[in-house]
Amino acid sequence: MAQVFNFVERFSQVSDTSVAGKSASEMTAQARGIDPLTTAAIINGTDKYGYHDYTPNYFRVLKHLRDRPLRLLEIGVGGYSDEDRGGESLAVWRDFFPMAQVTGLDIQKKTLPLGPRVHIVQGSQVDAEFLASVEAARGPFDVILDDGSHRNEHVVETFRLLFPGLVPGGIYLIEDVQTSFFPRFGGSLELTQPNSVGLFAQAMTQLSGDRDGIFDDVASIERFHNMIVIHKSPASGARRNLDASPHLLRAGEGIGDRPVKVALVGGAKLPAAFAGRDVEIIQPDWSAEWGQGPLAGLDLIVAELDTPKRSKKSSRSAGGAKVGEDTLRSLIGALRTDGGVLVVTATDPARDLAADSPVMQFAQQRFIEVDHREMRVHFPDVAIDELATQIHTIERTPDALLFVKAPNDWPSNFGYDARNPQAAEALANIRAVLAHSDVEGGLVQLLQIENRFGTPEDTRALEEKLGSMGATARRYFEHAVAQAQRRHDQARVGALLTRALENYPADPGFSAGMARHLIAERRQEDAMRVLKEGLAKTPSHRVLNQLMSKVLVAQGDIEAALPFAREAAARTPRDQRPPLQARYAKMLTQVGKWAEAERYAARAVDVTPNNDELLAALEYVRTRKPDLQ
Repeated sequence: MAQVFNFVERFSQVSDTSVAGKSASEMTAQARGIDPLTTAAIINGTDKYGYHDYTPNYFRVLKHLRDRPLRLLEIGVGGYSDEDRGGESLAVWRDFFPMAQVTGLDIQKKTLPLGPRVHIVQGSQVDAEFLASVEAARGPFDVILDDGSHRNEHVVETFRLLFPGLVPGGIYLIEDVQTSFFPRFGGSLELTQPNSVGLFAQAMTQLSGDRDGIFDDVASIERFHNMIVIHKSPASGARRNLDASPHLLRAGEGIGDRPVKVALVGGAKLPAAFAGRDVEIIQPDWSAEWGQGPLAGLDLIVAELDTPKRSKKSSRSAGGAKVGEDTLRSLIGALRTDGGVLVVTATDPARDLAADSPVMQFAQQRFIEVDHREMRVHFPDVAIDELATQIHTIERTPDALLFVKAPNDWPSNFGYDARNPQAAEALANIRAVLAHSDVEGGLVQLLQIENRFGTPEDTRALEEKLGSMGATARRYFEHAVAQAQRRHDQARVGALLTRALENYPADPGFSAGMARHLIAERRQEDAMRVLKEGLAKTPSHRVLNQLMSKVLVAQGDIEAALPFAREAAARTPRDQRPPLQARYAKMLTQVGKWAEAERYAARAVDVTPNNDELLAALEYVRTRKPDLQ
């Protein structure tokens, strides 16, 4: 069960002091068994842990590269269109890889102080000429991570453009592949191409035989919740062996001092990774009573397809065609539930692991259904196999398949449930680590989490801690202003917005908030000044134009207010536009512009024809319009 923390006490106890080179936050993380990459994610405030479960998987895949002078490219910096927002995950890569050159790529311009080893470029992830220039200037890359638009056509095209230039032995990672099932991102339940999960589910089936050209250099493919990882073949052309897989080692983790319980089937041998380990080996037949007695709660099963028979009576081997879905289900059912590993190898992979083989058909469906939670977001009636919640990791090499049996029921970020056991554990980890932190990025991320899922007392305590630190993050100001407004603390609202505009003078949201505050304080001239300054920077901002029109109307200058009211209506989404059009029409009548007033009132009614208020506004204009004949 997730541990509960009292943050009102914790935040007043300790700062992030260092002991033997490690901060209090890092020591807390280590004591809780949190890996260093996830610790960096928590401290820097990226959503790759908490709302998602990416960083523990990334750590297994990338930890062997940590101290190498590599080059990493991340597509998607975050922060949407704000130039000074985002970059949390770039900070994570900077901190986790102390010798790396880190490049961030975003469609928006980004100016972020992340240090000399981090460089950000602006451009499209599907612009071939631009990407080639980035590779020439900053590559070749050892690691590429696509956390960009998440549109399926972009993900597929970006892979086709960048994977060929990845260094031999490099790693290509794709996040948020759950959009493969989201129609607004070009996804579908049928995985109609272009589709990221569909593409790599197909690639997985081809690794033992004829391949689509883009997959020629793929050494292996890994699948996790909302993630796909593609390993490129090394320069030597050597095939990737599952003995090198970090996921294989999960079979021996978390079991204390007891021996690793291993079943070897069909003549399979013990993986070299377990040489020297205390192991308890059994060699059952394929037809054994899996899941019963000694064949229950196994740590590792290694099953080899189609080993040549030792004698006519031997039952230790089975042709690939004879091992189907029922057998594989039995093997997975015999594993322990918190990290048991099944490895399926083949002496003739081209036959026994062919795309149309029963083994690969089974594996392909498991590959797809890893994102079962997200599949149900848009397709709530879709049939999902019960194994979907039990298979955490799938790895495919040309010669073998690996399944890790562990809970795979992380809630979708499109329907996040903090009560989910896996999510609750992650949130408890975040709270514990950040109770000792004075790093603003992680604390601001936690502030948003507490605001959604925590108690008001914890949220207020964290807000006060950030305030005492002199926090300047945009998200801190947005939260603190909203809370002060709910408490009707106008003095604090004004003080916070003053500081926010000092740090973000071009932010139209803060300008609008300050204008509203000043209007409420009956300081019309000051509100006018703030609005003029804001509109000089962002002249098309809807709310600033709307507020300016209201201030001018209040001053009796309706003629001057008209262009601002018109711009506000034009910048409002169509379904929300009618009330502003009706207001603009009324203003037009006040200055004698009846024909234009009638046009705008009619437009409002066209959008929402059954709205009595809008119909009344149109009737008012038509009945009072002077006879222009």
